[in-house]
Amino acid sequence: MRQTTVETSATPADIAEQTLALFFEPERNVLPKQGEINVKGLSQVIAFMGEAGLLKPSLPTAERFVELKYLQAASVQ
Repeated sequence: MRQTTVETSATPADIAEQTLALFFEPERNVLPKQGEINVKGLSQVIAFMGEAGLLKPSLPTAERFVELKYLQAASVQ
């Protein structure tokens, strides 16, 4: 899987390995357990993308991409 990540993303092998560890080491608690959404974290990602020039001003709000009614219906906050 690491080699596939390196080839498809042009990412150095050590960075690919660190990134994959986020997904394959559940004890690190990187991925949500019940589909919960970190709106503050998403806002930060949008800000980083703006700083990197990947998004142009005016930056969208995180709420534009998040629909919480399904999580609320499932009693997950």
